Amino acid sequence: MDAAEHAIARPPARPAVPGLVAGLLLCLLAALPFFVTSLPQMTDFASHLARYHVMLDGGQSRWLARYYDFAWIFAGNLGADLLMVPLGHALGVERAAWLIGMAIPVLTGLGIVAVEWTLRRRIGAGSLLAFATIWSPAMGMGFFNFCLALALALLAFAGWVRLEGWRGRAPLFLGVGLLVWLCHASGWGVLGVLVFGYEWHRRKGLGSRRLAAFVAPWPLLLPLVPQLLTGGARGALDYGGEILRYKVLIWVQALRGQSLSLDLFTLALLVGFIAIALVLRRIDGRLGWAALILAALSLVMPRHFGGGDYADYRLIAVSLMIGAMAVDWPVHRLGFVLAALPFLVRMGVLTIS
Repeated sequence: MDAAEHAIARPPARPAVPGLVAGLLLCLLAALPFFVTSLPQMTDFASHLARYHVMLDGGQSRWLARYYDFAWIFAGNLGADLLMVPLGHALGVERAAWLIGMAIPVLTGLGIVAVEWTLRRRIGAGSLLAFATIWSPAMGMGFFNFCLALALALLAFAGWVRLEGWRGRAPLFLGVGLLVWLCHASGWGVLGVLVFGYEWHRRKGLGSRRLAAFVAPWPLLLPLVPQLLTGGARGALDYGGEILRYKVLIWVQALRGQSLSLDLFTLALLVGFIAIALVLRRIDGRLGWAALILAALSLVMPRHFGGGDYADYRLIAVSLMIGAMAVDWPVHRLGFVLAALPFLVRMGVLTIS
């Protein structure tokens, strides 16, 4: 058993509760940009509102029915749409969409905290820096379903680790995996990579038994059934032109927000932090393998996949998030503030914008 595994087997006698409270406060701050506007300036927000409006109208408007139709399809891209059914009828389209959007970054922050606390029983520098990736380009463009699925994937992974050894974990995660997939298939994929990376590292030194890590995520495979029955997601699989140039550009713009200089500085800080941690052997393999796989997937995946755009781009910020969380580096007081500063600055700039 290595040091990281020993830490989860025997959590510290006095958990860093103040750090946990501060981490939860940062989760709430992630929603700050929503509180300064009733119509968030996100690329896809207006088109989401239009779709929700047609969906909730249900053909009652003669004018809408003339131009639009709506039909439910059981597919891995329905997260916010399903939430809009009760919330939209109760609150109205605009208020319900605002509420869902506001909840997503909070849930993502809670996912980061849940994973960190489950693995280490404290909030360290890595998870604090990971907060800077919550408002990724995917969130800024308003990819609600994917971002919701990512938040749920983080929370589900924390549950996977926490319930290790419990006989009911497998049947429970048959439903959990289906729920995450129903929100968005890419979020389900992230969950699978997280579980595989964790199980792969956990079997370190076991020789051929390590191959069992490929089978360990089997409870997450239930969504394959509807995909096989329906023929899977339909859409073009396309890398586009000038592949190398495009891949370099999306990595340079991995944290594209409101300020190019701030985006590049944050990216350099995260990559440098992870590199230093790697040299100092502070990378926790329980998350490190997943970060490496996600980074590799961002390079080999096409831009258009399963009917969605930027399938590769959205994974870059996720790989940086998981990579930062993999850094096992405790901090206290001033170190805590410094590690949270990139997130706080980005929230300030975004909120003002």
